[in-house]
Amino acid sequence: WSAVRWDLRDDGTTTNVEVIGSSGDAVLDEEARRAVSGSAFRSGAARGCLMTFMRVGPNLAAPPVNRDPPDDPLQ
Repeated sequence: WSAVRWDLRDDGTTTNVEVIGSSGDAVLDEEARRAVSGSAFRSGAARGCLMTFMRVGPNLAAPPVNRDPPDDPLQ
């Protein structure tokens, strides 16, 4: 995940874009910052806008299920 904060100018373009929180994924942080920097919003200045970005990977297969009950019921 990557949390990005920015301000908006009167014309809706972004300024002061910064990553304020991160899971440590430098590539995601840079791409999140780049995405916000290249965006335009409705006109009107604003401060402290915030968005969280997450990286979603491929689905992982579930591990096999052991259908045989264990000898010890507490296991």
